[in-house]
Amino acid sequence: MADNPWKIRLWGLFIANCIAGSFFSPSTALTRLRVEGAGPAQHRAIERKVQSLAGKPVLRSGFNRFLGSILTDARVKSAGFSQNAFGRGILYIRNFEPVAVLSEERKVVLSPSGCLFVTETIPPELVRLVVSSESFRPSFTLSGNWNGQSLAKASEIVQKELPGRQWRLVQDASGKVLLKAKDEAPVILGTIQDFEEKISRLRRALELQPDLLVKVQELNLSSPSRPAVVP
Repeated sequence: MADNPWKIRLWGLFIANCIAGSFFSPSTALTRLRVEGAGPAQHRAIERKVQSLAGKPVLRSGFNRFLGSILTDARVKSAGFSQNAFGRGILYIRNFEPVAVLSEERKVVLSPSGCLFVTETIPPELVRLVVSSESFRPSFTLSGNWNGQSLAKASEIVQKELPGRQWRLVQDASGKVLLKAKDEAPVILGTIQDFEEKISRLRRALELQPDLLVKVQELNLSSPSRPAVVP
C-alpha cells in the first residue's frame, strides 16, 4: 500500500503528458479530411476553410471555430467530426431538405425553419414561392416583413396534402396568399391563418371534382367554411 501515492502520481504524469502531447505534438495534426454529405460547392468552401488547420496539433487548431463556421451555412442542419490517430478525419454534414423555391434562376430555396439558402439542385415537385418585394425591406416591427417560417410551413402542407402539381404560392405586400397551378384557376386563401384547414378543404374538393380548377375562374377559400366560386 506504501507505493500507492507514487502510482497515483505516475498515472497523473502520464495523463498530463498525453494531454500535452495532444496540445503540442504535430503528430496529432489533421493530415487528410474526407467530407460526407456535402455538395460540390460546399466541398470547395470547406477546402478553403480547412487550410487554416493544416499542420496544427488538433487541440490548438481551432477546430471548434472551424466546425462553428460550417454550421453558419444556412443549408447545414448538423455537422460532426471524427479523427483517428493517423491524422485522418471525417466531417459529416447533414443538409436541410428544401421545402420551397424562391428563385429557380439563382437556385434560392427555403429551409423548413424559414431560412433562405442556395442549393445545387432543385427538386421539381417543390412549391414555387412568389412574394412581394416589400417582404425583403427592413422593418421596425417585432416580426419584420419576411415571414419565412410561416411560408415554409405552408409549403410543407401544400406538398403533403396536394402532391402531383407544381404549385405556386403567391403572397402580396399585405401578407395575403393564393395558390395556383399551371393552366388552372387561382385559389384565394386570404391570410396564412388556418392555412391547414383551407388546404384540407381544397384537397377534399379536388378529390370530389379533380377538374374543378379548370372549370372555374376562381375559388375563394379565405373563409374555409364558406367557399366561394367564380364560374
